[in-house]
Amino acid sequence: MNYTRNAVPEVQIAFYLIGDAIDGAALGNLLEVEPMVSIKKGEQRIQKSTRQTFGFYPESTWGFSSAQAVESDKIETHTEWLRSKISKATCNLRSDAGHKIWIEVTAVNKDPSPILLLPDRLLELASELNATVGVVMCSDSSEWCENDLILNSFNPHYGL
Repeated sequence: MNYTRNAVPEVQIAFYLIGDAIDGAALGNLLEVEPMVSIKKGEQRIQKSTRQTFGFYPESTWGFSSAQAVESDKIETHTEWLRSKISKATCNLRSDAGHKIWIEVTAVNKDPSPILLLPDRLLELASELNATVGVVMCSDSSEWCENDLILNSFNPHYGL
């Protein structure tokens, strides 16, 4: 299992493919990106804090994040970077019976009433890919959100 994340910028957008038969090497070559997550179906699940195993992954997961390449704190910049990577293979990536796509927007916000407007271009991409979008809000940028808070997730084809 390969899973690494560096310091969290104020905003990042991650892209994940989840399914039984994900070819991570082919995806990496096609999209010209190194994965931050590459898990094969059947690999052992390991608790990060205790290092104990607790079952096996039921599906393969492969993904990358704009935090790997984008230093801006503007969500629009992260959106355009993601679109530039995905545009090479939009028709091949669309969610179907073989795999699902999850787009996760993570933002740091110390304000107790978080507001994050998702760019139309990100929502258009999610619609093109039949992807589900999730939003995670963190209160501190010094470390990764251990307890991710999914504020909302939706699929543009089905609404909120």
